[in-house]
Amino acid sequence: MEKMVAIVTGATGSIGKDIATFLLNKNIEIIGTYNKNEKEARKLEKENTGLKMFHLDLSSKYSIDRFTENISIIYPKINFLINNAGIKKDSLLENMPEEDITNVINTNLIGTIILTKKIIPKIKESKGRIINISSLAGEIGNFGQTNYSASKAGLIAFSKSLSKELAKFNVTVNAIAPGLIESKMVDSIPNEIKEKIINKISLKRVGSPRAVSELVYFMLTNEENYINGETIRVNGGLLS
Repeated sequence: MEKMVAIVTGATGSIGKDIATFLLNKNIEIIGTYNKNEKEARKLEKENTGLKMFHLDLSSKYSIDRFTENISIIYPKINFLINNAGIKKDSLLENMPEEDITNVINTNLIGTIILTKKIIPKIKESKGRIINISSLAGEIGNFGQTNYSASKAGLIAFSKSLSKELAKFNVTVNAIAPGLIESKMVDSIPNEIKEKIINKISLKRVGSPRAVSELVYFMLTNEENYINGETIRVNGGLLS
């Protein structure tokens, strides 16, 4: 049986890496992307047969074009697209450099939309599935994260709109909104603020990337494929 193929953007980050390796262990071939962390990308390739890493800077149209051209030659069939890559540059909006606004929006939202546009023909051909990794910040907003929150809210609206366009091709599009998940981003949150957030979580703990990976796998492989245009929260009950 021919292996299914998934693109996982941002595959050197905590959540992206776990998604990529988890799917790989479920016999799904992985096209992973990285931007700056080439050392980690090559390490992942070396340690995981069936996982190939490609450079992709989502803020650069040239980089997106080069990436999609390369994988189109190497991979005639692509089943899944997991848009996971994202950056944050936090500050109060009044003090935020304009380049931090545009860079975050361009990377997290606009670049993701352009990449998806270019991959859609292959996803339609395979009747595949698209998952956009948003964030709790995209639903409730975060202090000091106006740019990041706006980009993640945009991904939710993008998922809903695209799900309507692709449904007739039996392609589903959904978003996943993680809450506080173990990652470098979460590690950078001051402990005092982190504890306040944890106290608002029903389960009183930070989540593991595996919680996201397991949901991604279910969304990609459930046979009924009747979930479409939804945003599924993985936050331990933070909004309960």
